[in-house]
Parts: sequence; structure tokens; C-alpha cells
Amino acid sequence: MMPSRRLVVTMAIVMTTTLGAYFVFIRHPPVDVLLEQNMRAARERRILARQVLHENNPAKVDSDDPAYLSREHWEGWVAANKLVSIGDIYDRCDGKGKIMTGKAIMLADEENRGIKARIYINITWDHDIEEGEVNLDVKYAGNDLYNNHFDLCQLDAKEDVRMIICPLREGPSFWKKDLKIPNFLPKGRYQTKAWITDQDSKIVLCGYSDFTI
Repeated sequence: MMPSRRLVVTMAIVMTTTLGAYFVFIRHPPVDVLLEQNMRAARERRILARQVLHENNPAKVDSDDPAYLSREHWEGWVAANKLVSIGDIYDRCDGKGKIMTGKAIMLADEENRGIKARIYINITWDHDIEEGEVNLDVKYAGNDLYNNHFDLCQLDAKEDVRMIICPLREGPSFWKKDLKIPNFLPKGRYQTKAWITDQDSKIVLCGYSDFTI
């Protein structure tokens, strides 16, 4: 039995609408284009940050200030390795003098034919962290999209290679972790803030990311 003309037209409209929505909202640019876009945006943010720093306190721009030196160290590492920075990680969220302890990088995800994030953290804990919480806020196109909190010690308990094993002992710690960026996410600008608190609810790590897909 041949389908009716009305059914065929209806199916065509549905398929066209679906494909149109895919191309408008979901289909991302090629990986190399995404990487270039985010590298250019990171460069502009870095220039702006330097201008603000110079305007607020020009005497310390080239000083031995630990906060300044930590930023210069990580930014130099990113530039030397030609990486695409999409985020910064600090020893706390607020206040002057916070020390940069890591970076979030965007790179090609060859396995899934897309992109992924990789975080690098090099920090020295000043006390043992027996337990804690991870908090996450995500914005899409400037609007609140998602927020949640998780048990720090169980964050990656189900993964083959764990990054966090409690207790986190006082002293130096280095983390490197790949995070998937799903291909089905709508294209556009994403901004995230994530922070870790310890058993006394003190913030011990804080990261920000800003990227476009």
C-alpha cells in the first residue's frame, strides 16, 4: 500500500525541520576551526587581563609577586606547547593574590571525532583533605544551564584510572585528566566554574573555563 501524499509531505516537513534544527543548533564547525576560534578568544582574554593588571597595579606587573609569577609560568607553558587554553585553575576563587595552579586545555578528540578538554593541576596542599565536595556551575550563552555538587572522594570512583583518592595528603599533587565534550551539545559559548571544598567547607581549589563549540 502506497503512503498517502499527506503522510509523505508530513514526513518531509518533519525531516526538514529536524535537519534544520541540527544545522542551526547542534552541528559544530570542524575541529581545526573550533580550536582556532578558542585560541583566538583565549589570546584576547589574556591581553585584557594584562591590561587590567597593569592599570590596577603597574608597580607589580614585573615584580616577584607569586600570583603574577604563577600566571606567567602557566601562560608561558601554554604558549611554548602551542596549546589552546580554555580555563584557569587557582588555589581559591576570590581575593587578590590567588595562585594559578593549573590550566584547562581544548584539544582534538580523535576517538570520538570531536573535541575534549584536558585539565592539568600542579598544587601543594597545605593540609590533609579527608573529605570534601565538588561544586559545579555551568552557563550557556550567558544563562544558567546546570549546577550541582558531588562527593569529592567518589567523583571518579567508577573510572578505570582515578585522579582523586582520599585522603589527599599534605604536600605536592599533580593531576592530569581528560574530560569529554559531548558532540550533541548545542553550539555556542559555555562558561563554567568549579570549586572544591574540604572537610571544613574551605575552598581549596577553584577553576573557570570559557569556550565555544
